[in-house]
Amino acid sequence: MKRLLAGEANQPANFLKNLENFSLWVDKEAF
Repeated sequence: MKRLLAGEANQPANFLKNLENFSLWVDKEAF
């Protein structure tokens, strides 16, 4: 997961989209 985020973070066009998806994933995993 961290590797995926690190790779995508280098692509500004996809960063916000992936950040949103990550937030949803964290919410699902946390609760």
